Amino acid sequence: AKSFKIVLTVPKLTPDMRPYFQINYLKYPDNTAVESFPPALTDAEKELIKQVQYEWAHVADAAAAAKQACAVTNTVTIQPGQAVEWLKSDKGGVISTFWMNPVPPAGAAAWDRSKMLRNLVLTFCWDDAKQPAVQVPLGDFFCNALLRRAFSSLPVAVSGNALVCRFPMPFGKSAKGMIRNDGAFPVTLETGYNIGPPAGTGQLQYFQAAWNNAVSQGIPYQVMRASGSGHLVGCYVVNIGMDGYWSIFEGDDMIRLNGEAVQSFNGTGLEDCFNGGWYYYGLFERPLHGLVEKAPIRAAQYRF
Repeated sequence: AKSFKIVLTVPKLTPDMRPYFQINYLKYPDNTAVESFPPALTDAEKELIKQVQYEWAHVADAAAAAKQACAVTNTVTIQPGQAVEWLKSDKGGVISTFWMNPVPPAGAAAWDRSKMLRNLVLTFCWDDAKQPAVQVPLGDFFCNALLRRAFSSLPVAVSGNALVCRFPMPFGKSAKGMIRNDGAFPVTLETGYNIGPPAGTGQLQYFQAAWNNAVSQGIPYQVMRASGSGHLVGCYVVNIGMDGYWSIFEGDDMIRLNGEAVQSFNGTGLEDCFNGGWYYYGLFERPLHGLVEKAPIRAAQYRF
């Protein structure tokens, strides 16, 4: 409510250590009523923290269990240039889980197989909308744009061969999910999903996801532009350097709200935005952020 102090105790340093600390903070407007963080937690708060710790320590198990619990499963073959409908509902509800396992033909060339997750395009339409609310390459949606790699976050995971999504996706009266094959060979797609009852009586918050890319240097790259109220729930970014330098991480993330001429939020570097400040030292997966690919002058990272 009034003030705070942070103390850092640094161990004895070795020559290879880089003891950087970065603390960001925002101040509330004057006269804002603030309740200070309590010096002692209640039993209920302690129990809640234990539950969160358990859930975050067993994310992979939860994704596998959600996949196994899907009531509707199906297998379809998608020819090159074809789009197939794999999910349809004519009454309101919430998609609580869906999973997919695309399988290339046995004789497909390694180079073509490597592009399969980008060549399959996932779309969702809610409530008879003409334009899809989700239109993203399958690999990018599941943070596996460059190749299929097992990892687990809270909303999406790769469990065994299955790409598993646990983002809640509500709709009022209908839902349609499709997959388009922009590749050169047919793909067998195993799918499964669960649709639960409608989520309350308030205004629906539709799930949306978009994908875009660019080749540029020295100019800001627009990740998203949106109007209307809502929540930004996640971002997955693939960076590939074209000049032999790691400058692909030196851009700051910036957010402008409600027509601002100058951004009200200015980050301190791309890897900082994905909770990997002062660069990444290896692949890692966390419930809400992680690095799924790291190779010479390329990386792929997520944050939810």
